[in-house]
Amino acid sequence: VQRFWPESERTRAVSGEDVYARAAHKYLTEYAATSPEEDIAESFALFVLESSKREGTTVADQKAAFFYA
Repeated sequence: VQRFWPESERTRAVSGEDVYARAAHKYLTEYAATSPEEDIAESFALFVLESSKREGTTVADQKAAFFYA
């Protein structure tokens, strides 16, 4: 959470849809933008379900690749 979610964004009361619309490059799914916990859960699910490591440069790609480390 500390690596990908700044302190100022950890406790917010906005919808994931709004956050995702403003910063889609930071989240793997719209649902992931709802909270740090859901972001981690969505990132892990993608790690488990995808057959290969993402090599992109977006924050979302870095989150997906995080679990390989």
